[in-house]
Amino acid sequence: MTIYSRSLLPGFLNALERYSRQLPIIGVRGQERLAKSSVAVVGCGGVGTLVAELLARAGVGRLILVDYDVVALDNLNRGTLLAEEDVGKPKALVCAEHIHRINSQV
Repeated sequence: MTIYSRSLLPGFLNALERYSRQLPIIGVRGQERLAKSSVAVVGCGGVGTLVAELLARAGVGRLILVDYDVVALDNLNRGTLLAEEDVGKPKALVCAEHIHRINSQV
């Protein structure tokens, strides 16, 4: 029998529901490992934004986004997290803001 703290139970149940499709494959312990892991994504362009988004959706606990460029109009056809309103803003910051909207735990 497993005993859970009442204060932790709602968050735990939310995580079980959120990651329910991948838990049969990686298990609760695998999900816990993802939540405790850190991943650096170098480049927040076409591939980097997609990778960062998928890692956040999978439940990786910490993303380190590295890109010293700003969003340009010609980035919008590739960067899955980039929008017209982001033109001129730092790519890493824009990517981080979008990631946080996808998963506030990252």
